[in-house]
Amino acid sequence: MLSGAAPAFADLQNAVSAFTQTADGLSPFAHLSLAYGQAHPDNAASCQVLSNQFVGQEIVFDRLAISRSSKNLPIADWQCLAQYTLAGPKQ
Repeated sequence: MLSGAAPAFADLQNAVSAFTQTADGLSPFAHLSLAYGQAHPDNAASCQVLSNQFVGQEIVFDRLAISRSSKNLPIADWQCLAQYTLAGPKQ
């Protein structure tokens, strides 16, 4: 897990886990993937519930990470290869 995770990420993980009744697929760190496959049609209802719960909340990205991950690689085996800190907001 990357250091410095905000408590809001833990809250999000807990909400997803409670809704889905599993921890399978939960990322070890907050991230935005840049490539996706086709969405499974059965996920639409889950996505809408979570979207309604978290709409309007702020997400702050403070770093870029180059990671080795895959749908064929168990999440516990994902690797962070490099991290780059992003500049904070201008004061």
